[in-house]
Amino acid sequence: MVEMVESNIEQKVKAMKEGEKDALLYNLLVAAFKVKDITGSRKSVIGELKKTSEQVINDVVKIMESQRVRVERENEELKAQVKKLQDNIALYEQKLAKVIQEKEDKLMTLNAALEHTEIAASQAVKEKNELQETLRRLQENWERFISET
Repeated sequence: MVEMVESNIEQKVKAMKEGEKDALLYNLLVAAFKVKDITGSRKSVIGELKKTSEQVINDVVKIMESQRVRVERENEELKAQVKKLQDNIALYEQKLAKVIQEKEDKLMTLNAALEHTEIAASQAVKEKNELQETLRRLQENWERFISET
């Protein structure tokens, strides 16, 4: 097929007049220069595109690195805050345990005092009842003595 096209072109060129051949050569030369310019422009565009792509990739890498550094710094700050919180919680737990122990000790002391007071009150009531009984018997004996005399 290509040979057929080439043969057809050769025949047409042989049939052309000299002026037509010169015009054809001129047009082919202009077309060749345009192809050369287009190829050069294409190479230039590809070169610029490659350069721009590399710059964009470098910029993205720098941004990602700065983001990584920022995230690591924030992570360290958060770790420090968590540690401080844990320390504060431990301190509050110690203080709370101390207060609870103090209150339990005070409650035990008050319970012991209350128990002692209850025992003393019970003893006092018992003694009062005994005294009342003694007084009642004395009263009865007195009344008997008076009535007999």
